Amino acid sequence: MTVVVSIALAFLSSLLIKVANVAWDDLWAKLFELVAQAEDRWESGAGEQKKEWVLQQTMIWMDQVLKPRGFQRWILKFAISTLIDSIVKTLNDGLGNDWVAKAKEIEKYLSDLLPVIS
Repeated sequence: MTVVVSIALAFLSSLLIKVANVAWDDLWAKLFELVAQAEDRWESGAGEQKKEWVLQQTMIWMDQVLKPRGFQRWILKFAISTLIDSIVKTLNDGLGNDWVAKAKEIEKYLSDLLPVIS
């Protein structure tokens, strides 16, 4: 069992170094962008469909950027799936289930205040 854990940690370690080198911030920006696109694309209630689309699009992007293979790809996909769940839960907890509408409402409010925002 110790050998398996050591191998898994070695894979995870090299993957984390690659992710860090690619820029962790880029991953977060991509995830937020895709989550917002999914919200605009599907009506409410299609949570699993939205999540699967975001995960698929993120993995396509990660395949281009990191080129993970085998076990590294599996770990990365699991981690990204968890991040997507976390983003959506945080947004739902903070803004309610229709947070895209809330964001548009805030954008309209700000554009009324500051004509430079459009």
